[in-house]
Amino acid sequence: MNTVKNISFFVIISFILNLISYYLESNFLLEFLSSNLIIILLTLLAINTATTGLLSIKMAELETKFNDLDFKSTYIEMKFSLKEQIILIILSLLVLIINDSKLIDFEFKNFIIGTFLTTIFIYAIDILRDTGISVFKLLELVSDINKLKWKLNK
Repeated sequence: MNTVKNISFFVIISFILNLISYYLESNFLLEFLSSNLIIILLTLLAINTATTGLLSIKMAELETKFNDLDFKSTYIEMKFSLKEQIILIILSLLVLIINDSKLIDFEFKNFIIGTFLTTIFIYAIDILRDTGISVFKLLELVSDINKLKWKLNK
């Protein structure tokens, strides 16, 4: 349910950004995303994959040290975020193909395509934000464990 709420929010933000672009008669957003979105998404996927890999190693170490820690739901979420990013890349390709098609043309095509691409872009940035939050939560957990160990050793 949270994912649907987030996507709805991203669509609204994207719609507003594209509406502003439309009324300002600016093609910057559509041109920028059309030219760069796939590269940006692949870069974010690479960052997310490397980060989740490092997080997985640290979580496995913690599970080995402390048997009562269980990161199963975290592993599932990390795997889901990677799947989300792959789906976003595929959706981007499909939307960009439709955008470039000479056979598919309809009123407000640029506006609708721009809204889709902007939504995908914002969604990908949110996945990166979520991964960043996970890093800080794990660092906080390690810090709390170290403080507890220090207090127990006093």
